[in-house]
Amino acid sequence: LGPTFTAPRSPEVKPRGLSARQIESPGPLRSAEAWLAGAMPSWRGAVLSVCLAAGFLGFSTAAAAQEPFQAEFSNEERKQVPAIMRLPPKPIPDDDVADAIPLEERQRRWNTPARDAMDEDWYEDGKGIFVGRCSSCHPAGQNLVKTTRDLFWPDMLRMGFSKEDPTKMERLIKYGKGTMAGYAKDCVEVNDGDYKKCGVAIQLSENDVLDVTDFVMNRANANWSGRG
Repeated sequence: LGPTFTAPRSPEVKPRGLSARQIESPGPLRSAEAWLAGAMPSWRGAVLSVCLAAGFLGFSTAAAAQEPFQAEFSNEERKQVPAIMRLPPKPIPDDDVADAIPLEERQRRWNTPARDAMDEDWYEDGKGIFVGRCSSCHPAGQNLVKTTRDLFWPDMLRMGFSKEDPTKMERLIKYGKGTMAGYAKDCVEVNDGDYKKCGVAIQLSENDVLDVTDFVMNRANANWSGRG
């Protein structure tokens, strides 16, 4: 017999920085992958399975982190302490509502250069959510599933999104559309009980939705340039 070959093991995947107010068991992952494989063209199902796996991997790893601690951190300390420890997960309350943020403040967020906004809570939290839940399918604003529907303004304007009104983007993040899952607490209810349209294991609070929306608007206004 000739020499045998053993394929090298894949390197351990390290979790990326996350900002999450709730982390739950990633149980629905395999059922979601099975549904995608049967319901969609093979290449598209494969891409979405990878996206789902990457998103759930980040959150299941973060859930195993050490007991979170409560503390106030300076801007310098914030850069050193993982987001999961600065924002320990907690259940989303039934009466969850977003903070009343004036439109002028949100417009400031959308148009502030990343280098000036990166230490602000909304930016760091929105970036953490985007990296943990969106970047697998939308790296640097791209769309790996539908390449003609990316997060750059030419495509977004064509799809009906507005540079002045974030309502449509917020609704997309909350309730999903097509192959994109929604992440609101009431996503399944709004989608008539169809849990396959929702990221039921990794929901977002109303403030989470505002933060990630403002992050996407900010990066789109900068044409996703730089290291924001």
